[in-house]
Amino acid sequence: IESAQAVKSGKDTEAQEDLTKLVGLVPDDPRAHYVLGGFYIDEGDWGSAGDQFTAAIQIDSSFAAAYDRLGYVYAFEQKYPEALQTLHKYAALRPDSPKPYNSLGDIYLYMGNHDSSMAAYDRALSLSPGFVLSMIGEGNNLVFSDRFDSARVIFKHILLQARTAADTNLAYSHAAWSYLYEGKPDRAIEALQAQLDYANSSTDNYAMARIHNELSA
Repeated sequence: IESAQAVKSGKDTEAQEDLTKLVGLVPDDPRAHYVLGGFYIDEGDWGSAGDQFTAAIQIDSSFAAAYDRLGYVYAFEQKYPEALQTLHKYAALRPDSPKPYNSLGDIYLYMGNHDSSMAAYDRALSLSPGFVLSMIGEGNNLVFSDRFDSARVIFKHILLQARTAADTNLAYSHAAWSYLYEGKPDRAIEALQAQLDYANSSTDNYAMARIHNELSA
């Protein structure tokens, strides 16, 4: 609790000390290493984050979430073979979940391997047809392939079916980004304005604050 309060108040050093103390108190608890690893990710310290997720896996080889985070850490370090190997282990632990395949889609997208990325997102969507992150991923692949209108069909579909403010926020922001990538800044501004209008009318105060924060960044 103290470490969470420290992070919220911006006291990163205090949060790190609290989380490190927690790991010292329960060194055989993979969850403690996982939480500390998440802190290091937020700090952009990939090496330390990877060490903590690896420790969590060494303690409990079935701790699936640690494989997911470790896979992204490897990708951030551009260690793509290690990232893919780790995420395939995650998929083996959670074969019926869309999340491992979504993560694989993300890594292939980072690598510029659009065919493999789309195949992974397709697998995720076959398991959970409304899985928004994979829909966004497929849209991003289309944007990078200069198929802007097709990408925005996906983003519009997300807007029409969105069940949460977070999903709506993602669809608007990625639609705006697609216009920017296409070289249409005026249309991007329109999409961002629509996002802001949604935020102003939203009853989800947390999502509204996040959208305002993104638009002012």
